[in-house]
Amino acid sequence: MPHIPHEELQDRRSRVAETMPEASVLVLLSAEVQFRNADIEHRFRQESSFWYLTGLNTPESALVLKKDQSGKTSVRIYSQPRDP
Repeated sequence: MPHIPHEELQDRRSRVAETMPEASVLVLLSAEVQFRNADIEHRFRQESSFWYLTGLNTPESALVLKKDQSGKTSVRIYSQPRDP
């Protein structure tokens, strides 16, 4: 997947936050690894909205975008640690 500059990702999340009502939360989950059978994985494809707002191509991740009563927004991204 192509690299998306950090500033672009921040801008995308800001534009989404502008459409959210005050005191609201948006939770987006990444795609999960899909298996063909017991030990063979399908090629991973990230969930489009998650990738658009995070630029991450990792499974088992979540984006939490929160807008408080005053309109201030915060972003949290959760993901599994990478295998070394």
